[in-house]
Amino acid sequence: MLPDNELNAIRAELEALCFPSVGYLLTKTSVSDGMGGGTVTWGTVGTVACRIDRASAGYERQSGGGIESWQGWVLSLTHDTTITEAYRVVVGSSTFAVKAVDPEKSLNAVLRVYMEQL
Repeated sequence: MLPDNELNAIRAELEALCFPSVGYLLTKTSVSDGMGGGTVTWGTVGTVACRIDRASAGYERQSGGGIESWQGWVLSLTHDTTITEAYRVVVGSSTFAVKAVDPEKSLNAVLRVYMEQL
């Protein structure tokens, strides 16, 4: 295990060199319409430095009785970013739904988030 000062130096270097994009973290809010229904809105709860990459391979999934191709995305964030599967992320002009968060690595320097483009 690395001493804290070395791990912090690695984290700082990664943040300076490897996160060229800006991401906006969104959470869902439901607003009642007063008649038993409501409206869902997504509001920005944070801005993060990030890197977004395509998953190494495309996927196929069943949809409506057929098969459709699906491309996953991997978002890299600083190790201490708070994000869950309930979030959406906007990077550039694209919006993504968070499908999984993978914080457990042997060297806790980067948080990986697996997403689907909406």
